[in-house]
Amino acid sequence: MSFNLADVETIYAEDPKLKRENVKSLSEWVEQQPHLPEITELQVILFLHSCYYDMEAAKTTIENYFTLRTNSDLFHCATEEMIKRTLSMSFIHLFPKKTPEGDVVLLMRLLDRRPEVYVCLEHLKVMTMLMSLYFHQYGPANGMVAVFDMEGAALGHLTRINLSGMKQLLYFVQEALPTRIKSVHYVNTIPMTQQLVALLKPFMKKEIYRMLKFHYSYDSFYECVPKKCLPKEYGGDLPDVLTLQEGNVKNLMDNLDFFKWHDNQKVDESKKVLQNKNKKSFFSLTSAFKKLEFD
Repeated sequence: MSFNLADVETIYAEDPKLKRENVKSLSEWVEQQPHLPEITELQVILFLHSCYYDMEAAKTTIENYFTLRTNSDLFHCATEEMIKRTLSMSFIHLFPKKTPEGDVVLLMRLLDRRPEVYVCLEHLKVMTMLMSLYFHQYGPANGMVAVFDMEGAALGHLTRINLSGMKQLLYFVQEALPTRIKSVHYVNTIPMTQQLVALLKPFMKKEIYRMLKFHYSYDSFYECVPKKCLPKEYGGDLPDVLTLQEGNVKNLMDNLDFFKWHDNQKVDESKKVLQNKNKKSFFSLTSAFKKLEFD
């Protein structure tokens, strides 16, 4: 593997709480699990950091992450056509400038507001690709702040939400994502926003639900996410949305080999030790788990 990924020595130097001996111990544990794929030192660091250096929590997150990626097409690499199509319709970006707390900001907004061109599963797939690539390229962030700009959203978009896909995404975010979720913001909030949240609430942990913040003015939003971390369209210091999107698409296209490698990091269920086989999980209890259909 020869991708341009985050340098682990830099991460150790910048994070005094990250202990080499803990990373080594967790790496050895992964090697002793015959069903798990070979993973890199960087990936071990991401999981350990996201779990606030709790070894047992990191083990569970690793299990969830690779099992989920193995069993669901939602987390596999999209085609070049799908990537370009999705990012011509929506802006999905993790910004280079972090908040003062060291959190990375993920912003999503519609570019093409026609409900008939919105394909929920394709948007979810590309979003997870962007998150995965970002943390492999830049290493751990203190946390992640998600921002949903509801401008241009309509009831027609709500009717095109794929609940099975959203359930899988929320499980991924809450139980498997190798970063810390700090807050979730809705800006340009419209009445439909509450309907969307009500639709997804059954799949949310209380901790995530409490993180939701609804902004009816930018003043309250800027108190949470400074302007300097945002694009020009939001009064920020970053380039405009279309310029950022061009870089976004190029980065994905330049790293398709990374996603092919990552897709091959699969769990082999037949090699699970007996004590793990007997543990019930989201994957064994969700009958529709593998039934997502992409256009």
